[in-house]
Amino acid sequence: MSESTEPQARSAPAPEELHWGISYLRGDIQDLRYQMGEVNKRIDETNKRIDETNLSLGKRIDETNLSLGERIDETNRRIEALHKRIDA
Repeated sequence: MSESTEPQARSAPAPEELHWGISYLRGDIQDLRYQMGEVNKRIDETNKRIDETNLSLGKRIDETNLSLGERIDETNRRIEALHKRIDA
């Protein structure tokens, strides 16, 4: 028995086979759409958490800057008072 090295000719798929192939592809596309929707939801949730964290950090930075500004003002008042006492 000898094996043929020539590729076998493929016949065109029957219309019924083509119908099932398209149906499977549609199902696969629907699955991909669902999966992409889930990924998009996760991305949106992550972005929301990042935004909330950034807002919280921004508030903390503002509070720290305000506190630091008040301390600087108090230090400047003390320095001015000390200068007045030295000049007198």
